[in-house]
Amino acid sequence: MYVVTNREVKRQNGETVFTSRFNNKAPDELRLLEAQRNGDKWHLSIREEPAPNDTTSLLPSEKLFLELQDRMYKKKRNCVFFVHGYNVNFNDALDSAERLEKLYNVEVILFSWPSIGGGNDANINAVERIYGTANYLHDKRTAI
Repeated sequence: MYVVTNREVKRQNGETVFTSRFNNKAPDELRLLEAQRNGDKWHLSIREEPAPNDTTSLLPSEKLFLELQDRMYKKKRNCVFFVHGYNVNFNDALDSAERLEKLYNVEVILFSWPSIGGGNDANINAVERIYGTANYLHDKRTAI
């Protein structure tokens, strides 16, 4: 499945991790990646931007669109653009998108934004770790 996100990305223990914070460049700075389940873990491949002086390579979004179009044609599937709700961490969003793929036999593009996800993100500090109504209000402000 393909993922579009404006979450912060970190490398931890050799793995790519998306936190409950916006991308450190800006909230409107998006990353594209492909996610594949490997057993009970997700393998994430970030689509890198071409070098600034490279005018011949396609942008990651162009490549993704062409690949998706080809997969949809070959598998005779439709596509769903899925945006998760409040209080969802990154892995839970991937799991929900995967269930949609299997249940409806569709290709899914997941948009995952930095909701706190119940405060269970190890990358947020104690001050940011909030629960209940306060958590919902934080996520609501983030979504806006």
